Amino acid sequence: MPPGGPAKDALTIDSGDVAKDCFCGCGRRIPRFPLGMRSMNTRGRQVSERLAWAEDHRSFLENEREFVDWFEEGLGIQTALKAAMHGEVDPATLPERPIRDWQAVGREVQHTVDRAFARWAAEPGKEASPNRTPSRRLSEASTDPPTNESVGLRSSTQP
Repeated sequence: MPPGGPAKDALTIDSGDVAKDCFCGCGRRIPRFPLGMRSMNTRGRQVSERLAWAEDHRSFLENEREFVDWFEEGLGIQTALKAAMHGEVDPATLPERPIRDWQAVGREVQHTVDRAFARWAAEPGKEASPNRTPSRRLSEASTDPPTNESVGLRSSTQP
């Protein structure tokens, strides 16, 4: 046996070279070719993770029209990426700029909210734990958590 294990013939493909699982959880394998499918799959996973974070924090942000619009746009992006990954639409027809812009807004919202909750949880008498998300700390709080205005989010009633 050669060093490093058995020899591979030309038809043997390393599993790391073949495919990854589809971001939607359907179990489909995403091959390396055609080019761009894996990066689209990665983008789909990132969008799905950001939407999951937003869902966990929805009770804090659901009265913010901008947040609701952003969340709904994300659901549309997720659906479009899934359709492209499953061959229902041509991946080349998906505009990349709006997806990237949506991700940038999501990163800023998440960082703003997470920083606000970290400051709030660090106040004396409040207990923060890595196992307790800000939304859980919010529902368990005995004192008022930060307001939308205090974390830098505009109220939906403001112009």
